[in-house]
Amino acid sequence: MKKIKIFIGSSIDELANERNEIARFMLGLNNEYIDKDIYFEVYFCEETSSVMQAEGSQKQHNDYIEKDADAAIFMFFNKAGRFTLEELDLARKAFLEGMRPNIFVFFKAVDSYPAATEEIKACVSKVANDYGHYFKMFDSTDTIKLELLQYLVESLPGAELSVENGIVYLGGEAVENIDAQNVFAYQNNGNLKKLKKQSAELLTKMTEASARGDVAEALKISVELEKVQKTYHTLEKDILDMLRKFFEENKKGNKANPRRMEALRLLELGKIEEAKALIPQEELDRRTESFKGKQDLIEKQLADEANDIVEDALIRIEALKQDVENINRFKEIETVYDGIYKTAQTAKRYDVLYDFAVFLHNDQKNYSKGITIAENLKYLYDDPNKKVESLQKAKLFNLLGELYKANNNYAESLKIYLESHKIYKTYVKNSSNYYASSIGFAMVLKNLADLYSDLDKNDNAESFLLEALKISQDLTDKYNNPDCKTIVADVCDSLAFVQMRMKKKDKAEKLYRKSLIIRIKLKEEYKKPDYKAKVAESYNNIAIFYRYAYADRQNEAEELCRKALEIYCYLAETVSKSAYEPMVASATQNLAIHYAENGKLDEAANLFLEALELYQRLADMVSKSAYEPFVATICFNLANLYSDTDKSHEAEDLYLKSLEIERRIVETDDAECKLANEPYIAIICENLAEFYLNTGKVHKADKYYIEAENIAKKYKGSDSIYGSICRRICDKND
Repeated sequence: MKKIKIFIGSSIDELANERNEIARFMLGLNNEYIDKDIYFEVYFCEETSSVMQAEGSQKQHNDYIEKDADAAIFMFFNKAGRFTLEELDLARKAFLEGMRPNIFVFFKAVDSYPAATEEIKACVSKVANDYGHYFKMFDSTDTIKLELLQYLVESLPGAELSVENGIVYLGGEAVENIDAQNVFAYQNNGNLKKLKKQSAELLTKMTEASARGDVAEALKISVELEKVQKTYHTLEKDILDMLRKFFEENKKGNKANPRRMEALRLLELGKIEEAKALIPQEELDRRTESFKGKQDLIEKQLADEANDIVEDALIRIEALKQDVENINRFKEIETVYDGIYKTAQTAKRYDVLYDFAVFLHNDQKNYSKGITIAENLKYLYDDPNKKVESLQKAKLFNLLGELYKANNNYAESLKIYLESHKIYKTYVKNSSNYYASSIGFAMVLKNLADLYSDLDKNDNAESFLLEALKISQDLTDKYNNPDCKTIVADVCDSLAFVQMRMKKKDKAEKLYRKSLIIRIKLKEEYKKPDYKAKVAESYNNIAIFYRYAYADRQNEAEELCRKALEIYCYLAETVSKSAYEPMVASATQNLAIHYAENGKLDEAANLFLEALELYQRLADMVSKSAYEPFVATICFNLANLYSDTDKSHEAEDLYLKSLEIERRIVETDDAECKLANEPYIAIICENLAEFYLNTGKVHKADKYYIEAENIAKKYKGSDSIYGSICRRICDKND
């Protein structure tokens, strides 16, 4: 049970009736809320236990204030007795030391002001000036009761305190023994009284009009009455909001601003014009403008200093990039970027944030972190006050699409690529910056096509790639720079792969050769690691093409696989392990597949194990979502290899591990990722079922055959490669 402990102090021989009224009110609240595990423990100043009598009742009061009370309410009228003032001082000291109890001071009104006795004058001065604390007036204890209700509402999640037509509601239920019209702030508000009077007069007129059958007049008055009543209810709410402000300020216990304190007091007295005059608009405007000027100056100074730091950091990054003998330079570059990340935002150097995300994608292969950086930059770009150019947004969206795809989030990748495509398509037609918009458009077309290719939507992929090839070739003819040539080579490579899958073998080979020639020339001319890596990529892709398209070119395929692996290993050892190790893993896997399909099983098994170790480490240390699909694929390939040998136990474990990973991937909310991966579950299940059948575990085979068939039925109608595989599974089971 939540117990709210309240100490209520006043002179013993004054305000006894008021203390009794509060006691009855609290008893009613406890009867109402005890079932909700809330209880008010109210300690009045005259209470004394017989056990404590020997030490004196005042010590008991003091101990309760100092050690137990959540709030201390002090009431004064004509007297401010020594013990009550001591209790107030003690409460104040305890609050300053431990932020409790909250202190609320009330003076009983005499003609709307505190009593004019010397004791009370001194007490008012002490509270207002020495403590700098808000105090309130009361004529009826309903003012104090409303304060206690504000305390209660904090312990009732979702409960709302409201006032309507003088009735106080808590959580939608009327509270007994309290009338808002007796609360000092409501009692003194002249506008509230006027509105109430107007409402009564209009109600009388409407009744009279209805009695004499003048429906039109009655309706007209009812509309006016509704407006007056609405204004009345709004004012009731506004006054309650003001009292809430009083309550919150009292809880803070900070040194009150004398002018604000007086303004609130005037509002409590209903003296609206005087309260407004204390805080004139002209002064507010002047102070606001002065503050804004200071703020702008500070922000400019901070931005200038931040930009200075960023510029220094960029020089260090450039130096690290050129420190080719430093094997850890890429990790050090990331450390520099991390250090200036927030500083770059202060300087509004969004170009640096973009470059950081590119670095994480291209050099560190840290896709999850890259997504975080790029998404934050997207959030900054989305701010309508930033007025970021469409070209910058399109460029960022393309990068974000690449990051999502690399992180195996197909749905988000497709969505953001299409946003980028839409912007570029509009921008290219109307842009004066033809080069930047066209090169960006070609890149996003190529990236969209690669995604569609992964989803086995070859017609879509081919269409986008042909458009990208035309744009990038036009750019190369016009500008003849390495960036344009690189895009032509990349597009040719992707288009060759798609056309290979579409059985356009001759066209595919020409495109692969064209891509390789461009990349070799770029590598020889510019001597950059990235160009060397692109040559290795061409070797790998042509090797795969030869493996599946030409039975008589397997030796050439093997030689190309070896060349690719050598280049990637060299780059990982001499340039950046983190950047090129994933390529080493991919090339190792590719060579292993080649050995397996050409009967070199021992060599294949060893290379599969090397690739598995690499991908597992990348999944554990860099990105699970990005690299676990590769772990699943290698486990499956190695299981197939072992299933034909005496390593059946290892094969079973590898099949099950591959299946577990693929199931986890498919369980995501990414529909496109599910489309790309679920058919593979059917393939794994079919192979696992056949493995169990061949190893005499027939009882285990059935459930995997059934699972494979159930998945295959969903995709057998597709025209894609998934469809042909799934139709084969269904036909085989039939």
